[in-house]
Amino acid sequence: MSKSKHNGVPLGDCLSKYGADATRAHMLFQAPVTEVLEWDEERIAGITRWLRRLHDFIRRESTGWESVQQSGEAQFNAERYFTDAMKALKDSSDKKEGEKLRVFEANKSVWRAVQQTILSVTESYGTTYSLNTVVSDLMGLTNTIIDTASLQDPLIQHHATKALLQMMAPITPAFSEECWELITNPSSPHQTSVFDYPFPTPDNTMDMLTLNTQPCAVQINGKLKFAVDIPIPPAELSGEKLTSWVKKQILQTEEGKSKLAVGGKMDVEKARKVIVVRGGRTVNFVL
Repeated sequence: MSKSKHNGVPLGDCLSKYGADATRAHMLFQAPVTEVLEWDEERIAGITRWLRRLHDFIRRESTGWESVQQSGEAQFNAERYFTDAMKALKDSSDKKEGEKLRVFEANKSVWRAVQQTILSVTESYGTTYSLNTVVSDLMGLTNTIIDTASLQDPLIQHHATKALLQMMAPITPAFSEECWELITNPSSPHQTSVFDYPFPTPDNTMDMLTLNTQPCAVQINGKLKFAVDIPIPPAELSGEKLTSWVKKQILQTEEGKSKLAVGGKMDVEKARKVIVVRGGRTVNFVL
């Protein structure tokens, strides 16, 4: 944009319409700082949707995080949390082991995304100055937190969201501060600011957060119907035992429950044959 070419954009109009935070994030997201910004106001809708979605999520979930605050969140240690969780899962003989494993994997996935984002954003802020990728990384972390919210431990969800807001604060300070008030016990007389805390740093949990799931393509009569993530099958399983194990894992997922339900059009309990290939990465139910 150039005044001499009469192609400038009145900044005041955009600020009054969308606010400083959304405008700033939009400008940084549209192009690297080393390149000319081709202004396209229509694209700011993506930024406003992102901020609105995150704000709505925090308002919806914040009441459930009050117990996290009251239990002494300052003592949270991710390394100890995941060490204890892995031990409890290993020692468990509960019938709901599959459900607990899915929750555990969701927690791992979210916290791994937090750690990866901290590393990426720290490098972008301090070394490469690729601020457009900072915004895209933060949007990606937002999606990860929200999309698996129903499976996460509120403790992990709460701390992941706090880390996200701390990383967003340099770009969207007013928005981050408002959301921070919602998640840090708004009824407390001792309110804190997102800027009272240091920028997040890696917590040495990456090595223990290797994902133990794999994608599984579910077919009916040779046609792909959907794909889900299931635990990686134990190495000792094969043949009918592997088939039974994989089928059970699929039916424990939300999509498996809704699409393969007993009595439905795709009732896999009536399957004449179940073909499992690629170590459980593809399953074909022949009805």
